[in-house]
Amino acid sequence: MIRYCIIIIIIFLITGCSSPGILYTNITRPHTTSFNNSPIGSKVCRVNAHQLKVRVSGEWSSKIIDNAMREAGMTKCYYVDVKTLSLLLGTYKRTTLILYGD
Repeated sequence: MIRYCIIIIIIFLITGCSSPGILYTNITRPHTTSFNNSPIGSKVCRVNAHQLKVRVSGEWSSKIIDNAMREAGMTKCYYVDVKTLSLLLGTYKRTTLILYGD
């Protein structure tokens, strides 16, 4: 029984869904928590950024976000979620902005 408890504890320490894990993390969280009178948009747009710990990274710029919104046919953004996938203590990290609007 103690052996199974130790295995379960190790699994929780090396993986993560709601908190960062050592080997794998996959979290989606709101970028802001101010939802007062925020309308629900009819369109969704995603913008990805990839990062390696070896000085190679891609990050969002307002131009990239504007282009992605334009391609999705969006003119207004009501709220944003941020989805993060991380492997091996952040050696590889993919962050996705999920924009909701019309």
